[in-house]
Amino acid sequence: MTQTFSFNVKQELCAKDIASMEDYLRVAELYGAFLLAQSFSFNKIKLFTTNTRVAARMKTLLKAAFKLSFDSVPTQGGMLIIDSPEKLSKIFYSFGHNPKQSGTSIHINNGLLDNEGCLNAFLRGAFLSGGSITDPLKKYHLEIVTPHHHLIGELTAVLHECGFEPKVTSRSGVNALYFQSSEMIEDILSFIGAPSSALRLMETKIEKDLRNNINRRVNCDSGNLIRTVIASEAQQEHISKLMQSREWERLPEQLKITGIARLASPESSLAELAEQLEISKSALNHRLRKLNAMALGINS
Repeated sequence: MTQTFSFNVKQELCAKDIASMEDYLRVAELYGAFLLAQSFSFNKIKLFTTNTRVAARMKTLLKAAFKLSFDSVPTQGGMLIIDSPEKLSKIFYSFGHNPKQSGTSIHINNGLLDNEGCLNAFLRGAFLSGGSITDPLKKYHLEIVTPHHHLIGELTAVLHECGFEPKVTSRSGVNALYFQSSEMIEDILSFIGAPSSALRLMETKIEKDLRNNINRRVNCDSGNLIRTVIASEAQQEHISKLMQSREWERLPEQLKITGIARLASPESSLAELAEQLEISKSALNHRLRKLNAMALGINS
């Protein structure tokens, strides 16, 4: 199976050692992942992923942070579910949410995000759960989606606090914030713990820019070559017409030399032909225009 750029980013994020993390960072990463999950309510948490490394990381984080396990775990990736009231109660109280005091909408508890390390972990969890990134060879686009409309504004505020400025959209009942600046995406990947992926994106951008510059140069050179060939063919036609007329013998010697040189070097550019004749390009242009005008004045 071909691995996507998004898949590789998540593989790099999942490689971050959980055992060496402080417990509050484990909680912050789980908090980001669960908030962006398909369901995050006092009755059930449902997190869907087809990435087995992401699923394994969520299981390890849950065990390390709360000494709990998911109630339902698919063998090949799918929906991770917690619906045990006891487990949900422990998790939500640890996240700072009290079912008896909260309404139906659960808002981000900024108290869990009081330093940069917590913000790093929180956004890493959010990306692992609801994020994706397009192959930079095609375009620059990173987005995080959630079915919970009220969370988009709050997540945008968290990103602003970290110095990022996402755009927001909604489509087919799904809310998303996204970035299309390659520099911003590089910074976000580094911020959440994927510096190697940020470097690969940077290298891809350099390669694309270089390839585009080469293509523009080739297209420009091709266009110049075509214009040179067309102009040369017209000049040869006019000079040949002059040579077959009585006007040729009346021409000044310098015009005759110019006409013969053009016929002898049809593929040469004006700069190259001027160099052969040891005259300036403007002088050559003047002579060719004069030959052209005289040819056009001959009756066919």
